[in-house]
This record gives sequence, C-alpha cells and structure tokens, in this order.
Amino acid sequence: MTYSTIRAALDTILDNHATAESVPVAWENRDYKPGNKEAFFSADLLPTATGDVGLSLTSKEDFSGLYQVNVNVPKGSQTAELRTLVDGILTAFKRGTKQGDVLVEGSSAAPALTLNEAWHSVPVTIRYRLFA
Repeated sequence: MTYSTIRAALDTILDNHATAESVPVAWENRDYKPGNKEAFFSADLLPTATGDVGLSLTSKEDFSGLYQVNVNVPKGSQTAELRTLVDGILTAFKRGTKQGDVLVEGSSAAPALTLNEAWHSVPVTIRYRLFA
C-alpha cells in the first residue's frame, strides 16, 4: 500500500459525496476555474511518517496522516450554506468510515478563513490510518 492508494480511497469518499451534493471538486493537478457564485471543494493529503507495528522486519506498517478538505464559497455567501456543506463533509468522513483498507479515525472543522477578496473557506481535517 502506498500514499497514492490512500489518496485514491479518500478521494473516492469525497467524490461520492460531492457528486451526491452536486458540488464540484478542484482535484489535485487538474485545471479548475470556479464560477463566481458556486461553492466547491478542494483536498490535500498530508501524510506523516510511516511506523512499524511490530518488532519483526516483516511486521505491518502503520500509514497515517491527515486529509484536508477545503469547503470554499464565494465571499458574501450565506453562512448557512457554508455550514451545511461543512456538516456534509464531516458526515461523509465520520469516525469509522472505511474505503478499502483506509479507516477514517475522525474529522473536525476549523474556523472559517477569508482566502482573498473573492473566497471564504472552512478547512475540514480528516485523520486516517491504514495498516499494510
């Protein structure tokens, strides 16, 4: 298992949720230009150091880290819409959610940020773990 496998699993959860909610995603390394009035998601994988689970050279490895989903809305949008989108991400990535062998350990939302004169964002941090 690699971090590309982990990224693919977590991206699948996000893609399923975004499709169900009709919210576009600005995927890594793909062109995306948000509309002036539409909300969108973006995501980043933040892996931590891989650890060994046992003392043996053949023991499993513990892959863990953070997956951050940014919920972006045009500045001046309704705060209720933003909070509804954030709640949806927290539900999609609730503790115990699994995609393949990747386990979501929990998720939390940070305070809202004003990114620039056009965008307002709430980062949602998802803790994940995979033993391989």
